Amino acid sequence: MALFRGAVFHNGAMFDEAVFRDEALFGGVRTVDGVPHPDGAVFGGAVSFAAAAFERTVVLEHVRVADDAAGHVWPPADRTST
Repeated sequence: MALFRGAVFHNGAMFDEAVFRDEALFGGVRTVDGVPHPDGAVFGGAVSFAAAAFERTVVLEHVRVADDAAGHVWPPADRTST
């Protein structure tokens, strides 16, 4: 399993040609003392999964990509959930 939930990447993150043979968790919800907490990775620049292979589940729920220099944030504010 590859667990990146809650990770913060301040610059670009390249996973080009990476192979994930088990689950790849970049986001999701974890429970602390019975309370659910959204917990997604934050990418502060470009992200690439070009030619990456996911052989099992990949979770990107609650993940954010924010490139202030380019003026881009994904997902857009109107599509984020609290």
